[in-house]
Amino acid sequence: NRKSAHYTRQKPFEGSDRKIRGSILKALVSERSMFEKDIITAISGEQKRTRKLLTALVEEGFLIRENDAYRIS
Repeated sequence: NRKSAHYTRQKPFEGSDRKIRGSILKALVSERSMFEKDIITAISGEQKRTRKLLTALVEEGFLIRENDAYRIS
């Protein structure tokens, strides 16, 4: 609600970390388990940025990394 004192407009979704994180999760939902290089290819992502986001998703408990592959927790 824009009348709220705490209202802030969200950043555009396209190209954001939020968009990439969503793409990673969507890819893993369909494939169940993927290697990092396959995730980067599937989402057409930047390698360095995608690695950073994969690490964050693991630290936040969304993903599990096993034998160099990622899967949803």
